[in-house]
Amino acid sequence: MDESDMNTFMNQGGIFSLEAFYFALDKVNQMNLIPGVRFGSKVLNGAKLNESAVETFEPFAKLSKNGLKNGEPKLIGVIEGSTPLMKAHVKKLYDDYKIPLIFSASRKTLSETNFYVDDYYAKACPTVVTQMKPIYSILKKLNYKDVQMITHTKFFAEKFEADANKEGITVTNTHIIPFPPKNLDSLANTLIEKTTTKAIFMLHSPLLETSLFKSIQSKNTTKTFQWISAHMANYKIDYNGVESIANNLIATDFPYPEKLNENFMNYLESLRPGNNKRNEWFEKFWENAFGCNFKENTINGRECSTKNNISLTSDQAYNMPIVSVFNAVYAYAFGFLNAWEAKCERKSGICANLRSMSPQTLFKEYVLKVKFDGLNGDKFSFHDNEVDVSMPITQYQRYLGKYRFRPVGTWRSMALNNFKLSDCDDVQSTYCTPYCETGYRKVEDDVNPCCWNCVKCAKDEIIVDDITCLPCKVGSMPALNKAECVPIDLAFINTNLNEKYDKLSCQMSHLQHELKPNMY
Repeated sequence: MDESDMNTFMNQGGIFSLEAFYFALDKVNQMNLIPGVRFGSKVLNGAKLNESAVETFEPFAKLSKNGLKNGEPKLIGVIEGSTPLMKAHVKKLYDDYKIPLIFSASRKTLSETNFYVDDYYAKACPTVVTQMKPIYSILKKLNYKDVQMITHTKFFAEKFEADANKEGITVTNTHIIPFPPKNLDSLANTLIEKTTTKAIFMLHSPLLETSLFKSIQSKNTTKTFQWISAHMANYKIDYNGVESIANNLIATDFPYPEKLNENFMNYLESLRPGNNKRNEWFEKFWENAFGCNFKENTINGRECSTKNNISLTSDQAYNMPIVSVFNAVYAYAFGFLNAWEAKCERKSGICANLRSMSPQTLFKEYVLKVKFDGLNGDKFSFHDNEVDVSMPITQYQRYLGKYRFRPVGTWRSMALNNFKLSDCDDVQSTYCTPYCETGYRKVEDDVNPCCWNCVKCAKDEIIVDDITCLPCKVGSMPALNKAECVPIDLAFINTNLNEKYDKLSCQMSHLQHELKPNMY
């Protein structure tokens, strides 16, 4: 791996993806899924494979034909987490040999690939293409036959338009706005004056959305749009000041970035070059990460210390497929377990029926049908060779005097579920609960989303608006009207305690008298 590839490998999280692979492999073997069977690995240099594919791939291809004899390793599939990105001619080699492949590369690299799922190829990592799929269904549900798109790369625009056309939807205009978006007045004028398509899909950034809405608001236009936006579930967008422009925006909440797993982080922080010899690139990574050198008497910087340890923030993990790699390993392992239970009658070792099973049959009949709890406890399964992602769908709307996102459906198993938009007025019908007493907040009714139920705030909370209760700070308590917090009155508390103590003493004396009347 040359210096350029090494930097890509480090900066795009390849080193962490490889450690996630080893971490998952350790977990699988610790579970002892199949008595007498251990799962092993062979790691290929993705950069080298791109450069000299046939030579590098040949021994790997031979391994795919092994496994017919006892004690011989059996290839069950490949996990592709390449950084840099796998080239098309390498993918063709996998296809030619029909070697099962689960793609779990980072969101960034998957954004750039044109690979599609096929018989022996699946995706364990949600991609930008995953974000696009609910949009076509939403547009058709709302009877929109044309749409405009705002995004930041030509690839996204071309991919969206091609798939939209397959769904019978026409992309009338595409607006490519590079990062970071600047001076969106021109785009606002174009949308207002030069386009007639009402539906607009935004696959860009929170900054673009808020900036664009401000520009449109400044034009004092009466023209309205049906905004549809692909949001990241862990990033909330604040439309403060432009609520009326954003009104009725529909958003899909994409489950990214992946949550960092505490057990994996502890494993990662425990690694040192001395205890991690299985990762041949780890020592070089350590030198790059800490600006040091392991050679004695080096003139190229300070000597490395094992007192350093690796740390990884949520921002750094944004493009790193840690969870996806883990799930890919589990998919193969549990797929093989299911095949063993079906073919070997749960007998120790690999029986002849399983040993003779081709990797292709194993992949199609067992791996693609697995269901298990993933690294973060999320349910994992495939649907049409892709990870089955659940995405909440929300609508930004004024309700009970306040703008907020309200649930209107979900995307699951590549389909819309319970998708229904609501258009609720602030003044509700008479069949809704008309009024909530002091200290109660309004909670959306499960049956009728335009109505509400009254729910009492906790004892230490005050009501701040129709739908929100907040606790008082330490040293304060809710006032009688439950509308403000007031300092705790110690004299009042002491008086109350004394009164309660007197009552308790009286009750205890009465109880003693009832139990032992002769004592009195």
